[in-house]
Amino acid sequence: MFDYLEFFFKPLSEAKLGRTSDGTDSFGSLPQHEPYGFVVLANGKFAVVEDWGSHMDMAQQVGSTSMDAIVAAGGIRMAISKMGEGDMYIAEYWPTKATNRAKKTAKDLANHYQKQIVFEKMPVGFEPLSEIDLTEDYPTAWNKNEFEKISSFAGKMRYANSHLQKIASGSGRTVFKIDDKKVLKLAKNKKGLAQNGVESEAYLQNYDIVARTFDKDYDHSFWVEMELAKKIGQKRFSELTGVNIGELGAWLRYEKMGLPKHPGRTPEDAAYREKMDNNEFIGDLLSLMADYDMPSGDLGRLSSYGEVVRDGKPKLVLVDFGLTQSVFDDFYKVG
Repeated sequence: MFDYLEFFFKPLSEAKLGRTSDGTDSFGSLPQHEPYGFVVLANGKFAVVEDWGSHMDMAQQVGSTSMDAIVAAGGIRMAISKMGEGDMYIAEYWPTKATNRAKKTAKDLANHYQKQIVFEKMPVGFEPLSEIDLTEDYPTAWNKNEFEKISSFAGKMRYANSHLQKIASGSGRTVFKIDDKKVLKLAKNKKGLAQNGVESEAYLQNYDIVARTFDKDYDHSFWVEMELAKKIGQKRFSELTGVNIGELGAWLRYEKMGLPKHPGRTPEDAAYREKMDNNEFIGDLLSLMADYDMPSGDLGRLSSYGEVVRDGKPKLVLVDFGLTQSVFDDFYKVG
């Protein structure tokens, strides 16, 4: 068993960095096989996270209140991610806070296990916990520490139901209103965990057409705090996008799967096809679908969208975008 205490407070330069017979760097006391992840502190010191769901425990063992507090203080959360033929380490960090020492440690650890590393910025709109109290807008009876200690889906759901207003529910998650700006998306089951994981993924938050994520459960994806968007009707949808929801659904299905009866596929519909091809909102949706392999089904439903205000202007955003093809195949596909 790897001796965590030996490495908690050692920068890499002090972590028994040696040379093997072939001249490459080696860390003699690190696990032989790549661990699930690492907690990297702002000063370059690190701790090993052996399995999924243990970042929070390890963060507390190194003297912090939470993993997001470490990120807010300039540290980095590293976790293994399966991508294509191989795997890589995803390093989540806050751009204006992460130190060069922390980033160098993260790179060195990935290099040690011969893994690629991808640095992902925290979601747009996220503010470090050291600068704001993300519980301040919850009802006074809400106790985040009590909520976090509850380990079961049912227990967390009971707690949320007794303290917050439920505004929506699906097969995998229930949505609760926190205040006039934020909602809490709480997973009911493994489907919900997977969808929360997608929606809070840092790179995805660079898309301006999705609701912003402000905070999340870093260790288990039980919950996500997200921007509250106003429900809209078909008329308002058309006003904001320039197309109606029926047209959009048909267009996305064709572009994704080449289905027949596409409204712009015949020569006499050239003007309509040009209109759809040049629609900025549709273009952003197609890019999102391509980058995250998202099925077209949910994106053609009015309930997947809502209206927010960005820079003083109304904007349509996706509020339900956690269903990728991988999530569908793992949790929804029959047979």
